[in-house]
This record gives sequence, structure tokens and C-alpha cells, in this order.
Amino acid sequence: MYSNGDWLHRDVQVPSRSPQETRREFIIDRSRLRHFAPAELHPYHRDFDHLYREWLGREMAWERVGRYSFAVPVQDILNAALMNRSLRVPVGDPPPVIEMLIEQHPGGREVFKVMPRHLLRPVSERDWTNSGGKRALAGDVGHIEMAPRIILQTMRVDEAGAFGGALRRSFACPIALLFRRSPGRSPGGIDPFTVYCHTFGDLEQED
Repeated sequence: MYSNGDWLHRDVQVPSRSPQETRREFIIDRSRLRHFAPAELHPYHRDFDHLYREWLGREMAWERVGRYSFAVPVQDILNAALMNRSLRVPVGDPPPVIEMLIEQHPGGREVFKVMPRHLLRPVSERDWTNSGGKRALAGDVGHIEMAPRIILQTMRVDEAGAFGGALRRSFACPIALLFRRSPGRSPGGIDPFTVYCHTFGDLEQED
């Protein structure tokens, strides 16, 4: 079912509450996270790896019982991520994004969250896409092309537990960039340089 990716999905299950539990093998590569993500996110490698597994286990379980029904199944998201390819996401389906959030509360308490797909805004008919090199509304073609992405965030919450004015650190990239293994790249291999881009625009244009 997961061609070229069985290594990624064995022993996958909804994990225990503690993200500090020892893992035999990480999915998110520590060196690649340190190379690409902001320094403020580096201490949370183990936590983000845990949250990824939580997302994967929950999404697969929900698909099996039919709790949520999406046109793009989780298997397609994972296979596209492994091969570093885009997906055709139809209007009405949520984008293939894994969003993780670590809330930092006063007193050192931290709350770990991973957002299920149904909480994401679905692709709208008015989203922009590129069709044949021409800019068009997603409603005209019925879909947009998107690479599976991952969003890593930390947010410092104030004494009242409010998010207003909270300090947020956020990093988004194609999932394949942080995987421990990917076709055509040795484990832990890192490109010789990094380019930072702050993008304003449509979701599908963030690559």
C-alpha cells in the first residue's frame, strides 16, 4: 500500500500521551530540522516527531471507521510526500497539510497539539491555481495542485491563557524536506545551502 515507504509506517499507532517516550527510529530527521527550521524550534524535534505519528495514527483510524471522508486519502498524501510530488486536491477537500502546535504556558507548562484535517479551510472555488501556465480560479478547473506540507509552530501564551498578542514561531515546508529518508537522497543528507523566502499570497503558491 505504501510503495517505497514501508519503513515509514511500520509500528505506527496512536501514541501515548507523553511525547518524551523513547523511539527506536525517528521519522523527522533531526539534522534536517536543525538545518532548515528556526533555532527556536530545534529543541522540539522529539515532540514534533511524536505529533506527526499522532496525526498519522489518528487520520488512518478515522478513515477506517469513516468518521471523516476526504477525496484525497491519507495514503495518497504520504506517498506524494515520500516521492516529493504534488497532489490534485479537488474543491471542497482540505489541503494536504499537517499542522503541529506547541503552546508554551506560564510556569513552563507546554501543551502539544496536532490539527486534524477537518479543521483546515477546504479548498474554495475562488482559490487561485495555475492551469496550463495560466492563472485561473480553482472553481473553473475543479482542483488545485498542492505538495503535502508540514507546519511547525510554537506559541507563548500569556498569564490569562489568551492568544492575543502571543509570540508565535512558525515554520512551513514540504513534508519530504524533513523526512529521514526520501528517494534519491541518502539518510540525513543536507543540501549545501538554504534559501529563506517570506511569501505573501495564496496557499498553493507557497512553494
